[in-house]
Amino acid sequence: MVMRLARRQRSPLGGNNQPEMQNQPELTDDLWRLRFDLHPRPAWIVDASTGRFLAVNGAAIALYGFDVDEFLMMRANDPRLSWS
Repeated sequence: MVMRLARRQRSPLGGNNQPEMQNQPELTDDLWRLRFDLHPRPAWIVDASTGRFLAVNGAAIALYGFDVDEFLMMRANDPRLSWS
């Protein structure tokens, strides 16, 4: 997902205003990943069809005590997890 801010440019003829893209940095995949990894609350991404964890952040690792590799071998309904 890419988010950009747009600014309306006035038309000298008074017609429709066209958005002009400002030189704003895009929210790249790397930035989204960094925000996910550094978020202070536990977060994870789960494959909807298999229930397997695809990614977990550091807060989830600290809270549940599993390392990344352990999480990636588990499913969201694993009995070792307190919410399942």
